[in-house]
Amino acid sequence: MGVKTAKQLPNKKTPKTNQHPSLYSSFQNSIATMNTPKMNESLNNSTQELFSRFPNAESARVYFERIRWNDRIECPRCSADTQITARKGKRAGYYCCGACREEFSVRTNTIFERSHVPLHKWIFAIYLSVSLLDSISSTRLSKQIAVTQKTAWYMQAKLREVFGTHFRHEDSESSVMIGLDRASQMIFSHRPQSPMPDLNNFYVGDSAKKLKRWRNNFVDLTVTSPPYDDLRDYKGYQFRAESMLSAIYRVTKPGGVCVWVVGEKINKKRSLSSFQHAFVGQRCGFNVHDVMIYQKKNTPFMRANAYTNCYELMIIFAKGKPNTFNPIKVPTVRSGWETAVYGKGPDAVNKKRPIELKREKTKNNIWQYAVGFGGSTTDKIAFEHPAIFPEKLAEDHILSWSNPGDIVLDPMCGSGTTCKMAAKHGRRWLGIDVSEDYINIARERIETMK
Repeated sequence: MGVKTAKQLPNKKTPKTNQHPSLYSSFQNSIATMNTPKMNESLNNSTQELFSRFPNAESARVYFERIRWNDRIECPRCSADTQITARKGKRAGYYCCGACREEFSVRTNTIFERSHVPLHKWIFAIYLSVSLLDSISSTRLSKQIAVTQKTAWYMQAKLREVFGTHFRHEDSESSVMIGLDRASQMIFSHRPQSPMPDLNNFYVGDSAKKLKRWRNNFVDLTVTSPPYDDLRDYKGYQFRAESMLSAIYRVTKPGGVCVWVVGEKINKKRSLSSFQHAFVGQRCGFNVHDVMIYQKKNTPFMRANAYTNCYELMIIFAKGKPNTFNPIKVPTVRSGWETAVYGKGPDAVNKKRPIELKREKTKNNIWQYAVGFGGSTTDKIAFEHPAIFPEKLAEDHILSWSNPGDIVLDPMCGSGTTCKMAAKHGRRWLGIDVSEDYINIARERIETMK
């Protein structure tokens, strides 16, 4: 019988580092040359065990998913934990939420989200950054985990954002050790603060993608009109109501309102897409606070076998109960003191008493506006956009659902009507559109106000 040599015997304790031999050796050398304390009990007490546990990004992903969700996956965008579908093949590690129709992964809404660094390198960076007594520079960290110095600096900045003063203690005798499990839990409980956009400004780009880059819960009111039923060509832009309303919901403050002005295509029959948008908004988390009518006084659209269509819907979405409602008042037909009947019983005897009729009452939810030049606006340049709504419509909603100083958004701002009316009434505003030509029109309209 032949006898196996030592080289032939399997060594179960040796990690599988064939995929990243240089990463493993450089990492091991850094531990040997730096002043390293004992690791926390929750963190493996040897670099070999660490590499054996996390030989690649996939093993790190599975570990992070267990720490974050504990076998019950929850959508980080809408917090739903049902209707979650796992992607397969090349999209493994991604999930689709049936509630908000958004795709997500374990990186979503964490410091890892905008990073392309493999997750197992993040684990090594966490170990080096929180477990070493001596500080480690971004240059040295870049060499240990095989990334650029700029990337290493970014990773350290993100880790400091999470751990704060617990990132590393300067006193070597009382250095605080943070185990990998504890560090990971802190990372997933931390919500990175997305940037706040510059207010009173226009942005060119895909609105849904732009809104995802900005922080949550900062918009008081949205007044917008989406493209619908492919009635017009908006520079090749493909509109999806679900993704847009989901993005608007995320940036809207609790108690904020979204006014969604929408019509529908009529080609022998109605598409009913405007009604469908109301249900889409509900799926995204909004309450349908009201459905109002925008009636056009001078509509040009005549129908041969049906009554003239002269309206669009103004769906009032609310994120909970609206924070602000400043009702528009209109004069009553009669006012002053009158005698009114009350408490009429079975004996049919009329009891009368004097009551006061108010001079004003709250306007109803059918609003009439003239359209075209002089009706919608007197800005000739605005009509270079194919579909504008009246300035008075935007003005009335801004006065109704917001206060001076509030933030008003139009993510499909077109010629900038909403932004112009927001600026006129002392609101801060944001306008986004996929077309730079339309943004230039909106900028010119704002400039003429100054």
